[in-house]
Amino acid sequence: MNESDLSFHPPPRSLLFSRTRESLAVALSDAVSDALPAIADELDLAADRALDGRERQALLGAALRLRREAATRVTQVADALARRASRCLDASRGTAEGADAQRLALVDDEELEVQILAADLARAAREQAGVAYPRYVARLRRVLERDWGDDDLNPLGARTLASATVAALNDLADGARAVLRQLVMAALAAPIAAAIERADRLL
Repeated sequence: MNESDLSFHPPPRSLLFSRTRESLAVALSDAVSDALPAIADELDLAADRALDGRERQALLGAALRLRREAATRVTQVADALARRASRCLDASRGTAEGADAQRLALVDDEELEVQILAADLARAAREQAGVAYPRYVARLRRVLERDWGDDDLNPLGARTLASATVAALNDLADGARAVLRQLVMAALAAPIAAAIERADRLL
């Protein structure tokens, strides 16, 4: 065996991207799986404090659904991540007009409140990741050999990860959303930041 046989050959860029996406999907799914029972418990506590009967029923109903549908909701995370990552990649490959169309498609996929929550969750995750985040983005750009401009169109950026995470909490009662927003921010910003830091090391 010669020296070249012992040299390290890095994986192809497409494989490295796929592995990173899979690692993020697992990390986010685990984080959501851990968070849902705790969020449901907090919704029960909030219901006990609620003065309005309709709000109390909405909070209790949301807690019940999170417990009953936990397994199904966790599976939505990886699906949402793959779907949004693919659309972001399509946008970065196309023309400016095509990118605008893809951006609109990403927005149309989400309700306004979900968009706001995902954007705020992404911002919190970036802040918690600190200096690791710009380094991660720079490495991801090198792997993909493209520039998507706005970080919201980063196929594995904080906004994409936050949207995938929030997908597990869709379709809950409107009366529970204000409380749910606070709980999601408290429970999931740090795990998203930790997932980014691990993905940074993979790249």
